[in-house]
Amino acid sequence: MLPVQWAKELQQQRLRHLPKDCSPQRPMSQQKSPKKKRSLNNYARFSGIAFQMIAIIGGGTYLGVYLDEKFPNKHPIYTIICSLFAVLISIYFVIRQIMKMSNR
Repeated sequence: MLPVQWAKELQQQRLRHLPKDCSPQRPMSQQKSPKKKRSLNNYARFSGIAFQMIAIIGGGTYLGVYLDEKFPNKHPIYTIICSLFAVLISIYFVIRQIMKMSNR
């Protein structure tokens, strides 16, 4: 009998003796390491921060365009002011969230 076949048969014999409600554990190669799980969690957090920045800056720019249409000027002053203010607010939120993550 080949070693691979012998190992498969041994594994099947072990599985027969397990209770029905007990499932076998995954092999080590299939288990997710805590390091991978943590990196995926960080990836989700940082991509959420990026979408939050996009939403804040987009909302500020939209408000500026609306104000420029409502109160026309020679230059799009409201768009510039609201856009820059939105960028500052989004940077503030990013720094605050990163500080909160680093304290964990």
